[in-house]
Amino acid sequence: MEKTNKYISFVSIVFALIGTLVGGFVIRDMWAWFVSGTFNIIQITYWEAIGLDCLVTYLTATHSDYLYKYSEDELKDCIYKSSVDIVVPLMAWGLAFVVHIFA
Repeated sequence: MEKTNKYISFVSIVFALIGTLVGGFVIRDMWAWFVSGTFNIIQITYWEAIGLDCLVTYLTATHSDYLYKYSEDELKDCIYKSSVDIVVPLMAWGLAFVVHIFA
């Protein structure tokens, strides 16, 4: 059981780092596509986008993950929940790219 908890912690940290890095690219590009041109302000850097991603995540998080009960296959549940945090921003990025092309 303890070995599984170590894997879950490691997988959670890895996916959180990947999600943060992906979120930086998504926010930077969406800022450049929509906010900079619309409001005539400067573009943000990748590192500023990561900071903005962390701020928005902190402010909007429900912190329900602490209450989440894993099923019998805890590692599989952890990977699924963490991968959703990466896939959803990528889907938003793709949709924003399409809108950007036609806008």
